[in-house]
Amino acid sequence: MQSSSEFLPGKLPSNEYAFKNNLFVHPSAYKGFFAQNGNREPIYVEVKNFVLLLEKLETLEAMEFGASALQKEAMRISKIDTIRIACKRVREDNPLSGITCDLSLIFVSPDAPMEGGLVSLNTD
Repeated sequence: MQSSSEFLPGKLPSNEYAFKNNLFVHPSAYKGFFAQNGNREPIYVEVKNFVLLLEKLETLEAMEFGASALQKEAMRISKIDTIRIACKRVREDNPLSGITCDLSLIFVSPDAPMEGGLVSLNTD
């Protein structure tokens, strides 16, 4: 069974950190997760069913975590919540290798009689 620790939300020092989409903790807390992860990096953690890469950040207090406003909103974390952060083992081979999206369009205009169809997106 994996152990977990409880943390309070902290504040990231700038948007530079928010854009990384990682979770941040003080280096002293990072050491504990590093040990739980078999002294290996990278370290992935689970917070409210979200798996994120963990990084060190000196400006946080020992039992604070740093996350972007968008991440906290998605995880439904308020400024006063205490949350559990647990190490998450991620296998080398990711079972998700691709995503296919099919869009079905329905036109109600008589000028566009198509009732459904597949749209292909070109990302070049």
